[in-house]
Amino acid sequence: MTTLILMTFVVLTIAMAIVYQYYFTMTKQIMNRYDKAPYVLVLFYNPSYHIIFYADHKSDLTPKEANTFKCYFSIYIAIIILFITLFLIGNTLIYLNAT
Repeated sequence: MTTLILMTFVVLTIAMAIVYQYYFTMTKQIMNRYDKAPYVLVLFYNPSYHIIFYADHKSDLTPKEANTFKCYFSIYIAIIILFITLFLIGNTLIYLNAT
């Protein structure tokens, strides 16, 4: 049972990472269209530039582009929550199996 639970979380994490990369690429293309100079900063996978760009260009973005950024931010937060949950549940299950 422990292995099944942990494998479920691992599969979810991998799936979310793939979706994250898709939205990262989409937001990167949107940022390239609007602002070419700091485009290199995006290559470091730092979401802070995405947040700053979204705040600065929020009124200029089309609804589809704005939704792409919202999905990117949501996936990023969901991955953090998933990792924390995996850490807590994984350690709890390992501890319970050891005793």
